[in-house]
Amino acid sequence: MVAISNLINGGLVLASQAIYQDVAQPQQASSEQFNIIRFLGGSAPYVQHPGFGLSTAFPDQCEIEQVQLISRHGERYPTASKGKDFKSILKKFKEHKGDFKGALSFLNDYDYFVKDESQYGLETTNRNSQGTYAGTSNAMRHGAAFRARYNSLFNENSTLPVFTTNSNRVHQTSEFFARGFMGDAFSDENVKFNIFAEDASLGANSLTVRDACTKYDDAINEDLISKFDDSFFESIAKRITKGNEGIELKKGDIANLFEWCAYEINVSGASPICDLFTNEDFVHYSYYNDLDKYYSTGPGNNITAVIGSVLLNASLELLEDDKAANKIWLNFIHDTDIDHYLSALGIFTPKEPLPTDRIVFDRQFIHGNLVPQGARIYTEKLKCGDESYVRYVINDAVIPIESCSSGPGFSCKFDDFKKFIQQRLNGINYIEQCDVAQNVSQSLTFYWDYNTKNYTAPLENTNNNATQAVYQDLATPEQSSVQQYNIIRFLGGSAPYLQRDGFGISVDVPDQCTLEQVQLLSRHGERYPAKSDGANFEPINQKFVAYKGNFSGDLEFLNEYEYFVPNKNNYEKETSPSNSQGTFSGTSNALRHGAAFRAKYNSLYKENSTLQVFSSNSGRCYQTSNYFARGFLGDEYEENETVQYHVISEDPSSGLNSLTPRYGCANYNSSANAALVAQYNTSYLQTIADRLVKPNPGLNLTATDVSFLFSWCAYEINVRGASPFCDLFTNEEFIKNSYHTDLSDYYSIGPGNNDSKIIGSPLVNASLTLLKDNANENKIWLSFTHDTDLEFYHSALGLIEPKEDLPVDHIPFPNPYVHSSIVPQGARIETEKLKCGDDYYVRFIINDSVMPIPTCANGPGFSCKLEDFEQYIQNRLGDVNYPEQCNLNSTYPAQVSFYWDYNTTTYDAPLGDF
Repeated sequence: MVAISNLINGGLVLASQAIYQDVAQPQQASSEQFNIIRFLGGSAPYVQHPGFGLSTAFPDQCEIEQVQLISRHGERYPTASKGKDFKSILKKFKEHKGDFKGALSFLNDYDYFVKDESQYGLETTNRNSQGTYAGTSNAMRHGAAFRARYNSLFNENSTLPVFTTNSNRVHQTSEFFARGFMGDAFSDENVKFNIFAEDASLGANSLTVRDACTKYDDAINEDLISKFDDSFFESIAKRITKGNEGIELKKGDIANLFEWCAYEINVSGASPICDLFTNEDFVHYSYYNDLDKYYSTGPGNNITAVIGSVLLNASLELLEDDKAANKIWLNFIHDTDIDHYLSALGIFTPKEPLPTDRIVFDRQFIHGNLVPQGARIYTEKLKCGDESYVRYVINDAVIPIESCSSGPGFSCKFDDFKKFIQQRLNGINYIEQCDVAQNVSQSLTFYWDYNTKNYTAPLENTNNNATQAVYQDLATPEQSSVQQYNIIRFLGGSAPYLQRDGFGISVDVPDQCTLEQVQLLSRHGERYPAKSDGANFEPINQKFVAYKGNFSGDLEFLNEYEYFVPNKNNYEKETSPSNSQGTFSGTSNALRHGAAFRAKYNSLYKENSTLQVFSSNSGRCYQTSNYFARGFLGDEYEENETVQYHVISEDPSSGLNSLTPRYGCANYNSSANAALVAQYNTSYLQTIADRLVKPNPGLNLTATDVSFLFSWCAYEINVRGASPFCDLFTNEEFIKNSYHTDLSDYYSIGPGNNDSKIIGSPLVNASLTLLKDNANENKIWLSFTHDTDLEFYHSALGLIEPKEDLPVDHIPFPNPYVHSSIVPQGARIETEKLKCGDDYYVRFIINDSVMPIPTCANGPGFSCKLEDFEQYIQNRLGDVNYPEQCNLNSTYPAQVSFYWDYNTTTYDAPLGDF
């Protein structure tokens, strides 16, 4: 054993810290983990698309040339047909005799949220609704924000053209948007509303060309959709009617209750109906809804791209027209029409059709993200130097075209964009494929003839007559995503711990289950740079120190800057309150992690027993394990009594009986794919170097130096809580460098290196053996190692494995392999064994987010039945033979044994700084 009092090995000193010191500091949590609005399809209020962290600001070297808006109407009441469904359910409730009990007890004092049935189908306003999600208010705010962003394109002496359907709610959205855009200048004289009937008689000259498409059948794939297991509806019905005999809710009723929940949020700001459903219910319903939309109005219905091609072709034609006086094109339609448009555009179309036999958790086709109430698509034409570019901002998030995003701000060069659209629409002919009647318009002309023709279709359902002062209620908060950009997510594994975004699945133990076992595999906490990093940083720092004269421009801070590692002995060490000044102390985070872990898994801990902790003999790994144990045990902590440490050598001679099995793999070559990674375009590094040197002539700062400054930024955050070096880089540069890091790790220690799965296999196999062992009295297994070893483990496990190798010629959005979300400092993999009824299940929580096994997630809480999990591992690792494939030294251990022989074998390897 290693006594704390004796932890002075080769200069390694374990910092002291009061057991609960700093426990109250905020965790680096993801605030976007679960928001029910994202799980309610297109019925709930507007919410910003999560995006990929790309800045929506115009790139510095660019100016805006044109913008097109396609917007859905704002938040609304349910339609009359949906209201009929709700009233049918309400009738069942009213016929119940006696008080409601259990989940339905709120109905004893509940009033239906639609007070006046004439409001069905209408937009919510500050007069006809009580919540914060008034569609007219949101439209007005949207218009004001749009004006602020695109003001340079607007000629104040011109008339603003607005194109809208004659649906009352759509037109009303356009009107309040225009009021927000024009402000006090709004009048009938300076805004021209072009209003189009939603009728087949308009043919192709319409905002709703689906009306003229006789071949459009949104029910064509109903048989396919019906294959999805919707038994969760029955489970919900049984649960919520328990104790309320006589109420019979069918599957359709439950589906309608989800929509009731959504629409009541629109009208009242909240709904007690929403509280009927669990997190798991919402996740199931969301995919059920996405399947329905994908195969009816989305790309799973082949005719939708044909219908969407009309507006997409017109959009391209507008972008090509440099002579048009109007530079702002405003269109207001329905969610279905936006679905069709996006089907033609293809940027959210899955590479494979959505399956009906399981939930795809990492899908991009999430209807609630694509077409919430008030959804918006901006098509921006940018002029950057002598070239024009196109970029999409969808629901306030930049969404790049994956095959064409090498322009500024991840835009697409206009010539390449035209080719992209031509390829998307190749073989599409709306008139022929939709069998459009010959006596109606065969083409869209209104963008070009609105000044000479009157488009003034009468409005439908015009009894709303909402009025609102131009700036009334502008201060209501937007429904924004707070996770859009956080530089910690773009600094690889070097920056502080941050919770993984996940899929909104609750980490709570499912109600019908009990915990049987938990395994933790954790990376060490936040640390100082390694000695090798210091060897890269110090020569750069010397260049700064030796520079003659004052720094100017972005480097002006260097005139008073002091290097963040004044004591070289701190290299490799974990940060603590005594050796760092920031809020990201590795020891403090480990202490908090241990305390939180105890709170969650306390039922597995036997009081007065000895907590078994396994760690590599890296000083920082051991220190993390030590402070984790202190947090877990609190005042009960007593070394060698309530906790026992098993410190396992990282020496290759440990073979497979190690927490760092990479060292025993003689055949492992981390540089095997270096030539492939080198193909990635890193010219941005020289661009940064040139920008920094320009106001500081004589400073010899190279592109290689710049690459190290990104890591400098990350490690200084660990030590000081912030770094002025982070301010040297733009959003675009962080994202480009982040992907370079992801590529390097994916092809060296991740699944892009064929040896990675082999190296990770011993610990994954050991984990499975522990899971199958019901007799072992120990139910908590704690192991601490490095990021590299966690990454090998992931490669063997396969939960975070891209379907295709990462490309080196462009950045994929979304990037399926983000190193910082896999192994940040303090990264953690929790393997839970659950007992639900008579069966055992396995579930993984990675960096505080549930990560289901893609092909095995039909158990409670999206877990996998243990026997199926065993088969899954067999399929992944059945042909792996570490000793043979790694050429393991025959004298080294050929299996993991420390989890079973720690009571009879002493593991007390000397600690060191590595």
